[in-house]
Amino acid sequence: MELSSTAKAKRLMAMGYRVTSSKSNLVSRVDRKDWKEFSKLNSTPVNADWYRRCISKDTFDAGRQLTSKMDNSNHDQIGYVKLTEEDKQFIKEL
Repeated sequence: MELSSTAKAKRLMAMGYRVTSSKSNLVSRVDRKDWKEFSKLNSTPVNADWYRRCISKDTFDAGRQLTSKMDNSNHDQIGYVKLTEEDKQFIKEL
């Protein structure tokens, strides 16, 4: 059975993805467990939003239908969420 766009959006958010560009329909997640230490190594004050927008390599175009149902990255401090193989397959199938 095909998931609704709302269910897909909720699943992506549970994986840590947040909208980082409404205009381009981009979603990103904190892609490394040591993201806070990365900040200290580079003498850059990093919060989760800035990391998702500027550093994360786990970014993709989720399409308008999904991004319109997802939370924006701004002021959201959810950090790293480990992806399962099932999560990775879900993303490939989007």
